[in-house]
Amino acid sequence: IFSCPLRHKALAMVVQKRRFILFEIIFDSAPRAGAISEEDIAKALKESLVSNWGWVGEAQGQMRLMYWSPAVHLGVVRCARVPVEQVRAALTLVQSIKGRPSQFRIHCCGGTLRVIQESAADLLRQWEQRARSRTTTDAQAISVASGFEAEARLFSEVSSNWLAVSGE
Repeated sequence: IFSCPLRHKALAMVVQKRRFILFEIIFDSAPRAGAISEEDIAKALKESLVSNWGWVGEAQGQMRLMYWSPAVHLGVVRCARVPVEQVRAALTLVQSIKGRPSQFRIHCCGGTLRVIQESAADLLRQWEQRARSRTTTDAQAISVASGFEAEARLFSEVSSNWLAVSGE
């Protein structure tokens, strides 16, 4: 009887712990459509991480922009678990994107994408209620509702395999 030495050994797998951060970007004035792209945001985030913690900090952060919505200025960043506080600080230290003054507001930080999606859905519902209260006609209310429904649908479709922009 022949025995294979590899048959009884379990293959060890390394699971990398990740954190997901839901953020909003507040601009000094409403940007034109297409003025700020995912690449611009990823570049600004990477530059902030490098300028505050150096290339080693940037490498340890393993930061990746998972999603960006130019319509509501919400995005999701994935990063390593250990340096999550450095990544959060780097987000808040960004002062401008592509020469436009901006401020990052972090809404949620979680260990799973589902937590971020639920938080984004709650946030979008709140914003939709505020926007609906400012409408004057039924047509405006329907337009607002359909816009927020589309955004909520896009957020629910974000997955870990989402085509992400690495900022390189």
